[in-house]
Amino acid sequence: MRITKEAIPLIENALGIKLFPWQVDYLVKNEPFRVVCPCLIKQFDTKRIREMCMAGFDGKRCRYIGRMNGKTMAYCIENALFDGEPINVRTYASWQRYFFLDIWRKLRDAGFPVRKIKFERTENHA
Repeated sequence: MRITKEAIPLIENALGIKLFPWQVDYLVKNEPFRVVCPCLIKQFDTKRIREMCMAGFDGKRCRYIGRMNGKTMAYCIENALFDGEPINVRTYASWQRYFFLDIWRKLRDAGFPVRKIKFERTENHA
């Protein structure tokens, strides 16, 4: 399925979230993700994250830049709605598999045409 601007509110409703503008740009326009420091995102506990950022600052840049800004969420939405071969979720790391399947189920239950999934063992992934 091609993700359109009109589909975004339906996706947000199905997942019970509000996507960041850069997630929408990625999903709709295939724009690269912006590099954002999580302490600048007002949705989070910015005091705690700023402390993490200060602890992670190496004098040039925060090592947390690009973390906790929705890349995995957008990637999972895109993968769930992609018109392609069935996806083998066994190739995902365990935490990512559960995250993806949660998104996939919510989109499926909301009536979206989700990609077929399979659970095949591979040599490298048990």
